[in-house]
Amino acid sequence: MVLPAPGYLAAAGSALAGPAAIDAARASTAALAAILRAEIQSLAGQGVAYVALGNPLYPPLLTVAGRERLAGDIDVDAVLQLLVQADRSAVTALEVPENFRVGLDLMSASTCSARRALTPAPGGQDIGDL
Repeated sequence: MVLPAPGYLAAAGSALAGPAAIDAARASTAALAAILRAEIQSLAGQGVAYVALGNPLYPPLLTVAGRERLAGDIDVDAVLQLLVQADRSAVTALEVPENFRVGLDLMSASTCSARRALTPAPGGQDIGDL
């Protein structure tokens, strides 16, 4: 089962072009993480053994080429920190069976077009333009 990661959901719809945009995205992460945590726990309770959280925004933020390409348009480290904190908070203190696992899907087919969203077009591109 693949669910969208809260960091991905928080970043969607924002160009993340400055501290105010990052703070606005960060403000929604606690609620998004709580919703996804409840969904993950529900799925685990129904017998699902593995849930992947899809967040294809990581690769361009983690690769040398991606970081160089994005450096002039966004604060790469601040955006990466936003994603990590949001995604981590969805799985912190999960109450699930011992054999249940959660993974992070960086290349989900359902959301992989989001990687293009972090590639700035002339004049910038909004992550919400997927």
